[in-house]
Amino acid sequence: MNGRESPRISVIVPVYRVEPYLARCLDSILGQSYESLEVIAVDDGSPDRSGEILDAYAARDGRLRVIHQENGGLSAARNAGLDLATGEYIGFVDSDDYILPQMYETLLRLIEAYGADIAECAAALDTDTGREDQSGVAVYEGGAAILEATALDRIATPVWCKLYRAGLWQTLRFPEGLLYEDVLTLPAILDAEPRLVRTEQKLYFYNRESASILRSRKSLRHLRSKEAVFGRMEEYFLAHPALSELHAYYMCSNIPSRNALIRRTDDIPEDLRRAHAKRMYALFCRYWPKARKTEYYRAQPLLKRLLWNLYRLAPGLSNFLAAHYTKKRTR
Repeated sequence: MNGRESPRISVIVPVYRVEPYLARCLDSILGQSYESLEVIAVDDGSPDRSGEILDAYAARDGRLRVIHQENGGLSAARNAGLDLATGEYIGFVDSDDYILPQMYETLLRLIEAYGADIAECAAALDTDTGREDQSGVAVYEGGAAILEATALDRIATPVWCKLYRAGLWQTLRFPEGLLYEDVLTLPAILDAEPRLVRTEQKLYFYNRESASILRSRKSLRHLRSKEAVFGRMEEYFLAHPALSELHAYYMCSNIPSRNALIRRTDDIPEDLRRAHAKRMYALFCRYWPKARKTEYYRAQPLLKRLLWNLYRLAPGLSNFLAAHYTKKRTR
């Protein structure tokens, strides 16, 4: 397929301080077996040589468009790319990650074969050596099914391991000034009642070494973002009363683990941190009686159920243990 044809897929790459990884990322995208791509890389005021690397690549491959803008954060960079995207399909790749050569060809074929609006592949750490292809494919029909699968970790929340029909993003943009952007956009995508197809092939590899929300020091922005996430998800669930059991489970399964990411050593005044913890605990207690009676809760591993029960009785101890568990998983 000739790369000079009108692009069918627009790939949006937000770029900020990723000089050691950027060439690997760009090579993996521009080297896709599906060549009809439009790659929009947004240099979000990066202080290193990332902008120069982008310009050099753009001079060699006309499919790459580069935007240089003042630093506005991940959402602002993705939104700038969405504003310029012309493809029939939209993909996102974080600039410190990389993808296998067949990723977009595979996802596009799945969308066409299953009449889907979104295709998703499995993702793994970039140190993962288990690259064997998995043949499993699952189809999820409508917002409720997709949200249930997301809550049960059968579908990934991030946008970067997916390919979307562009129409889903026609009026949707990422919330600027907040973190957890992917979760905050989820309800709007679910409202479109899409069909999602997932392959268990590992085609997307994410970087474990660069700074991440999980490992970075937290600020008031994290508190505001976290409360915005739960508020937005509550709005969605209240508008869909048939999902009341999933609503209770979602709240109670997420609050303990996310609370564990806020530490006393973070750059947050102690009184505000305590007030936030109390609000999250009250929200948990509101839904706990119903959540613990659901099939979703009973299907979880014993360790998770023990941590949630412990959070109800001793949230401080539960947060400490959950933080230790999260740290081990991200090493």
